[in-house]
Amino acid sequence: MTKLYNSVGYLTTEDILLVSEKKNLTLEEVDILFERIISYGIVILDTAPDTIDESSIPVEDVVITISHRGYILRIPLASYNTQRRGGRGVSMIEARANGFVDQMYVNLSHDYLLFFTNHGRIHKIKTYEIPESRRLGKGKLINELLQLVPNETISHMIPISSMAVNEIMGRNLVFATRQGMVKRNALFDYLNIPKTGIKALSLRNDDELVSVCLTDGNQDIIMATHKGMSIRFSEADVRTMKRDTTGIIGIQLSENDWVVSMDTVSEKNSILDTILVITILGYGKKTSIHEYRKQVRGGKGFTSLNCTDKNGWVAGLRVVNEDKEILIVTKLGVTLRTSVAEIAEMGRNAQGVRLINLHEQDEVVAVTQVTRRQ
Repeated sequence: MTKLYNSVGYLTTEDILLVSEKKNLTLEEVDILFERIISYGIVILDTAPDTIDESSIPVEDVVITISHRGYILRIPLASYNTQRRGGRGVSMIEARANGFVDQMYVNLSHDYLLFFTNHGRIHKIKTYEIPESRRLGKGKLINELLQLVPNETISHMIPISSMAVNEIMGRNLVFATRQGMVKRNALFDYLNIPKTGIKALSLRNDDELVSVCLTDGNQDIIMATHKGMSIRFSEADVRTMKRDTTGIIGIQLSENDWVVSMDTVSEKNSILDTILVITILGYGKKTSIHEYRKQVRGGKGFTSLNCTDKNGWVAGLRVVNEDKEILIVTKLGVTLRTSVAEIAEMGRNAQGVRLINLHEQDEVVAVTQVTRRQ
């Protein structure tokens, strides 16, 4: 390997993985090997066969869903017509075959996708590499797209428009875990991601990754919990750390409570932006950002929604804009696309109104914002 360093200015992932296999290295040792190679100034090339002509793939909004059984789908956003608040929605997947829906995202077909796993690792592919499916299709096992190890599952995914060095400098990834921990890393730390993935963060044995946000270093973080609590604090309160650290406390949790989602607020946020909170029973409301005052990281936070037997516990929180739309997805694969303007604005302690009319034994598992493109 030393001779190879001296003869070329790059290595391929196949070169490195071949050495790893011969030496019988663990995943942690593979991580160290990649880091040492990068420290020498060696560029790591992905030499997977490039058989896809990007110019032949339309640039369009797509919906990505991941089920708890590991099936992933890519469906054009245009497959979903806008409905009024309180509707039944439309069936999105064959839930019986795929398992319950866990996650949903909306992004462009040419975006990079960063996948974060329950082992604290990160993987990368292009959105269009996920086979397109019809709305009631079964999808594809994510293990056929990513080199996951046994018992490794996807915890979160974020889209990145470009991984060019000049585009990612100054940008950060902020991580939030179920037990209220937060961590910040420079996105540049993840510039070279091999096919086997690399370690993104360390997790305690009884903790798991809940959410990841892309930030510019000057934003506020909002964390929301299952029992309706939330906290807002400056991103600067979370110092930049090394990849193999666990992070620091973001919110103090009460007994039997846990973090369900995280989002960001910028000083440049439009006056049309509000905070949307939605519950597992399909209720939700918008609240002015100004009611979410900034606090010190590590506190207990304040109430973001009054949870009752009628409206249920919190499923998620999102910063939304009046000019945009949201997609709500349930564990049985039913999806409702509706305008943010349709949702009533209320105070933090309100219970909200019905946003989606759920079938028996169904519940909301995810909500995401989409942009109406002309």
